[in-house]
Amino acid sequence: MKLAIGLNRKLVVRFLKKYMIIVILIGVIGGLGSVFSSLKSQGVQYVSAGHLVQNDNNYNLVTSYKQFVESSRFKTIINEKVNESAWKSTSYRDNYKVTLSPEGSTSPFFTITVVSDNPKYSKYLANEAMRLFITNIGKYLSGANTSIMSQASTSKTIDFRSSMGKTASIGVVAGLIFAVVITGIHLVWIGKIKDDKYISDMYEVKHLATISLHKINK
Repeated sequence: MKLAIGLNRKLVVRFLKKYMIIVILIGVIGGLGSVFSSLKSQGVQYVSAGHLVQNDNNYNLVTSYKQFVESSRFKTIINEKVNESAWKSTSYRDNYKVTLSPEGSTSPFFTITVVSDNPKYSKYLANEAMRLFITNIGKYLSGANTSIMSQASTSKTIDFRSSMGKTASIGVVAGLIFAVVITGIHLVWIGKIKDDKYISDMYEVKHLATISLHKINK
């Protein structure tokens, strides 16, 4: 069946007058809901970082270091160490992430960062990750010659403001799209003819006159 209704200025104006507030409210609710869900799923996390250096200034190896640190093999090495520590019975022992970041494209300095649900655990893992990295990297990559510049810093909470902004924006857009679709369907297929401009606005048919059935009956 061919849809007889086409998009036009009058239809858009009618839609905005009738549903604009509802659409905005649903968009705001979508943004708040997405932020709440994200915070509930992520919780508060803590980050700790330590700094290392490639001693012979061969900074080209840092990219390979990054691949090793973020590999499943390196996580297995860390988990084996955790199993021998006082942290082995904690509920969050496996809930962590280790990353390596170069200080610059031509710099021999790099950072190992750990994120977990506990501030002390993050600091412990960061220090162990640096030590285990230096101990094991030579087994997998020849030419590795690294040392620790500074121990892991005291853990800090992650600033979620930038990520929450993106999450909220996605939620708002999703809410707006959902609201526009639902209210658009309601306007076109479910809405009642409540005024004498409805047919003109919806179908672009020229409004000729209005007949009052109430007066005819009299």
